[in-house]
Amino acid sequence: MNSVDDRLRDLKQHFDPYISKDPVFTEKDKRLVRQKIATAKRKKEAPYPALFPKAAAWLTACVFFLSIGGFAGYQLGLLQTEGQSSTPQDAVIEEVPIDAGRNIFDPDEAEAGDSVAAMILSDLKSEGRHGAFQTVYAEFKGEKLLSGTVQSFGSSSGFLEGQFYFKPDAGTDALLPRFKGDTRESWITFENQEEFSDKIKMAAEEGGRIQVVIDAYTIRFAPSDSNNTARIKSIVKNTPVISIKQEGETVVPMEKGKGKAFISMDSTQKFTGGISLESLTPGRRYTVTLKSSANAGVVFGPAENIDIAEGSIEDDIYFIPDADGRLEVSMENPVRIIEGGGEYFLIVQAEGEMADMSVSRLFEFKK
Repeated sequence: MNSVDDRLRDLKQHFDPYISKDPVFTEKDKRLVRQKIATAKRKKEAPYPALFPKAAAWLTACVFFLSIGGFAGYQLGLLQTEGQSSTPQDAVIEEVPIDAGRNIFDPDEAEAGDSVAAMILSDLKSEGRHGAFQTVYAEFKGEKLLSGTVQSFGSSSGFLEGQFYFKPDAGTDALLPRFKGDTRESWITFENQEEFSDKIKMAAEEGGRIQVVIDAYTIRFAPSDSNNTARIKSIVKNTPVISIKQEGETVVPMEKGKGKAFISMDSTQKFTGGISLESLTPGRRYTVTLKSSANAGVVFGPAENIDIAEGSIEDDIYFIPDADGRLEVSMENPVRIIEGGGEYFLIVQAEGEMADMSVSRLFEFKK
């Protein structure tokens, strides 16, 4: 191993060629350099003579690389500049939860098996990000009740001639999975519409209003293919909308399920909605929701707002049929909470069992 003297001598020889004879670098400058070298030589006599030169060398190297790294980080925008806060509470973090009841998911973070808007993501392929060449393919499984309008593509639509598309209402659209950054207008084609062609065609001819239950939903987004599709399990409704009287009670038949809904309005414009059902599963918990074409709806509850004739309530929003499977409940609300909804329906759905549902026919309030 070279001694400290040898290394200092090598260092001196290395620097000598760079000590210019040009007067810009004066003799005084040369003396200062040699004095520093001589000072370093004297320090070798201090305790641990080999330790300090090594430490100095390592320190110099660290400072050099940290300086280079810091400069690069600053240029690349990786480091904060003066005035920027580094505290976590000042950072703006956009959160896109992947959870039941939320319909937005990030294709860069989501995984198969995630629950999005109460549907299970079964397959996901995604390339690119928020640009013209982004592609997203996402398959979802699970039953979902959709309300909207069916329309024909017309006779000049090429390979789509004779086919129908479905435009979901605003409330329905908000309950379907949608990937982050997707700003397209919602419309859906049904994969198996041939199986239900008569009912779909009839609905289109009678104004287009329809309610369907789907059990699969697929998002396709690509420069050459941007058609979302769904698979129909059943068609719930393609009958005329019922008009509610300004005062008194109107009975609304159930489109799906056994029983009836009843809607009433008093002279002060107080709205009361209720259901009377039978053949439900005793002991199973159900939610009752008033939904509309404009929003996700109002869930019946809490207990102090509910009038129960048959059955019971649990945890403020869950209704349990009696031993005979009967349930009769109603809730009174100011009509203002449902204004602007257009068409409404009541849906009774079992907790954790999408297929166990009862749905009323559509009704509307005529002024």
